[in-house]
Amino acid sequence: MQGLENLTGQGLISPTQAPNPASSCRHGQEVLVEIMTRSADLFQILRQGPGLANRPNMIASLEERKSKIKETLLLIGDMFKRLKELEERSRPRARPTTPEADEQLLKMINERDVLVARIKEKNQEVKCIIDELRDIVWDVNTMLALPT
Repeated sequence: MQGLENLTGQGLISPTQAPNPASSCRHGQEVLVEIMTRSADLFQILRQGPGLANRPNMIASLEERKSKIKETLLLIGDMFKRLKELEERSRPRARPTTPEADEQLLKMINERDVLVARIKEKNQEVKCIIDELRDIVWDVNTMLALPT
């Protein structure tokens, strides 16, 4: 199991001991704290603007910033994968056996499908807004670059 190897390689669980749900939850909590820390770091990097006073080194500065952002995003992605593995280990494996529970599950699945469709619509609206903002920023930058 690659997931188990990832966890043992990170020192989260010992290779001789099978993970139990309680330890998986504890480790998941630790991973979640690390995700939050890395996310805060990412926002801190994004919040920093490029130094305009130092124009000759601006390209190098932007490239360094870009590499930091990529590295942080990769780390966050890996941590989410690890969190998913831990979540799968800690989730109970029971399945509803009563017809009422099955009906309720189908109802919840239908509600989920409706919510997913609404989220896709909202995502499309956000993409349109982002495109419009990009155009506005482009126009403003063009106007600022014009000689006066």
